[in-house]
Amino acid sequence: MFAEAWRFWLDLLDVHKLDFRTAPLSPQERVAQGLAVTGAQSGFACGWFPTQYPQTNWATLPQPTPSGKGPYAQANDDLGFCVTTQKKDAKEIEAVWTLWRYLVGPDYQRQYCPLRGVHPSLLELRKEEKFTESNPRWRGTAITAKPGNHLTDGVWRAEISPLIWQDIVERIQNKGEPIKAVLADHKAKIDKILAEKDLPLLLGRDGWKAEWEQS
Repeated sequence: MFAEAWRFWLDLLDVHKLDFRTAPLSPQERVAQGLAVTGAQSGFACGWFPTQYPQTNWATLPQPTPSGKGPYAQANDDLGFCVTTQKKDAKEIEAVWTLWRYLVGPDYQRQYCPLRGVHPSLLELRKEEKFTESNPRWRGTAITAKPGNHLTDGVWRAEISPLIWQDIVERIQNKGEPIKAVLADHKAKIDKILAEKDLPLLLGRDGWKAEWEQS
């Protein structure tokens, strides 16, 4: 499945010319400067266009898939904050709670979500027009965030992230190494990490249980 997904992605670049394999400019910079009409980029671009190129007319769509249907991409809730303090004074502790309530509240989400390109975690905000499919700049995010239209990748060790995010793109997309060979190499490396490390929070591991279920 992973090999087919990578082959599909490279065809979008090489055959259909939806973006470049490598270039000195980022995808959003190419679109903003009129060098491309499409670009594949994360939600960060939603905040980049209005702040860096406010004159650009842009919109979003879900990532293409071989079937044309979801799941379209990986997505997670992005607004879960943990605020800690070593203070013991009641007024100072209340100040910390005030900050936390603001960070997870509607006023902050209305400002943060459009700049980060993530769907609000408060369901009430998803009914506001700017966070719906009717907004061309939010259409891709709103569609992808629907149940069944995305996958959640769980939690992994820091050692795995460079493999699945940076190294695989560098080797397959930028250097043109064979897809199946790179995937096999990564599988061997990740299997070794999983076997050597204690990963109590890794979702899907055989025998995994949440901490509150282990007593």
